Amino acid sequence: MLLYFFHSNKRCSSLKLDTLIIHVEKAHVEHEGAYQAINNLFLKHCCKEGVKYVNGEQDLGISGIRKAKLSYKPHHMVKKYIIYKKS
Repeated sequence: MLLYFFHSNKRCSSLKLDTLIIHVEKAHVEHEGAYQAINNLFLKHCCKEGVKYVNGEQDLGISGIRKAKLSYKPHHMVKKYIIYKKS
């Protein structure tokens, strides 16, 4: 079985240097557990020093993404707001 994945990330000094931001992660959805595997392997092998927190960015209101992110037992969630300008 081949597992294809893409992971884009950076450390963000505007938050804290101990926080890693995951911008994009893509895996082949035909392989159950592919996203869990890429997160696990990436964090074990590429983020050993100085990373205390991982920020997975927004779930875009997609219930499946939100459920997956909550399964990692986040330290905290940031409440987001949308502001609209009256016409």
